[in-house]
Amino acid sequence: MPLCPPAASSRSPLAPPAGPVPRLELEVTVSHVPSSAEEGVRRGALVLVFWIHVRNGTGASLHDLHLLQRRFSDGSADDLEYDDAPSTLVGCVERIAPGAGFVTAARYTVRPPAVRRTIVNSLDVRGTGADGAPISGHARVLVVIDPDPTASVL
Repeated sequence: MPLCPPAASSRSPLAPPAGPVPRLELEVTVSHVPSSAEEGVRRGALVLVFWIHVRNGTGASLHDLHLLQRRFSDGSADDLEYDDAPSTLVGCVERIAPGAGFVTAARYTVRPPAVRRTIVNSLDVRGTGADGAPISGHARVLVVIDPDPTASVL
């Protein structure tokens, strides 16, 4: 699914757009909480909170928005699962006006690994524009987990 609509046929395909390119913006950031701050979390574990920000960068309202998990993995054969699935904290996912958006958060607890590993969290957001055309955005974040209880975001 293309991120931007195709350029008009009267334009050179390499020419920059005449105005802002309409898009649905998706950003994923990560924060971590020391296990001592979380009740019921095993000592040495690391709690990651994935903050998912969606913003309507188009000039019209969007509707039928869906957040889709593409990949949530640490390189092992099995996909990872959130402790708490993405939950909308701010905004409305049914319809967003131009410039508006919504924020969701998901939580995942990392057990202390024996070796360094990298968690990949890749998400899509898809919706429908005012003209009925599909619109989408994509984001990915990499989190490196070392055997000591720290994390770094790439």
